[in-house]
Amino acid sequence: MVDIVSSARLVSSFKSDYQKFKGGTHAFVEIIGFSSVIDYPNNIGRQKISDYEEGLLHYAAAKFLAMDRVRIIGSAPQKEPLISFALDSISAKKAETWFNEHTGIVLRAGQLSAQPLMKSLALERVLRISFGYFNTHHEVDQFIEALQECIRAKG
Repeated sequence: MVDIVSSARLVSSFKSDYQKFKGGTHAFVEIIGFSSVIDYPNNIGRQKISDYEEGLLHYAAAKFLAMDRVRIIGSAPQKEPLISFALDSISAKKAETWFNEHTGIVLRAGQLSAQPLMKSLALERVLRISFGYFNTHHEVDQFIEALQECIRAKG
């Protein structure tokens, strides 16, 4: 951050310490807009969101369990709304690439920042899909259909 700017001098002076790196005008519009990001889930209700996400998780898990060649990794009774899974005979990287090329669905693939756990489970890589209050049961169905298509395509 500049302390003094002078057209009479060729040298400007700068503030010391952290202030010399501080940007100018604060992002007021973004700050005001961010309050809506906070208000939206608060208006819905955190428990209602949690219950909905848990319902999506159980709905998706039931669909996964009905599929051949899909193995869910982790089955804690209380968990975040996500499913880590492995596909028999299909690498996580190949499945991730297929999803990127053929669907608008984003999966996370790899060791998922859990290398010690992956090692103890004797897994190289897994896939993970996450659910939020903005997802629907229809989107879970679309994902399951895409997953089945991926298994058929990759073999």
